[in-house]
Amino acid sequence: FKAWSDGRSYTNPPETVTVIYENVEFNPDCAYDPTTGIWTCPTAGAWMFVSTMHLSDNFGTPNRLMYFNVKGVNYLTAYGASSSEKTLEGARAFNLEVGDKVKVNLYYSTYSAPFTGDGNFFFGFRLRTE
Repeated sequence: FKAWSDGRSYTNPPETVTVIYENVEFNPDCAYDPTTGIWTCPTAGAWMFVSTMHLSDNFGTPNRLMYFNVKGVNYLTAYGASSSEKTLEGARAFNLEVGDKVKVNLYYSTYSAPFTGDGNFFFGFRLRTE
């Protein structure tokens, strides 16, 4: 699957936000839900996920962490701690069972500014079946 977002704003969001990629380019099993940002595993096996997030200039200088949330557990994928680090990128593989859920979470340590994304994407593909 492949989903992307050309920009999304969150004003005074909670510290952790599930990132929504509302534009779906490829979704053969209808496993990605663009209204919730959650991908549900259609076939057991090893899966690779990749995500990139571009943050706006007015995002400030909080700590920013991007996680893949798999089965309710956060796995750190990318870290940025300065205002010059505007892009978070990460890739990670997981062994999944049918029905397991994966989403991208963004955490930041301040409520000081909204952020917008430009050119964000989230995609995944199966490496092997069980």
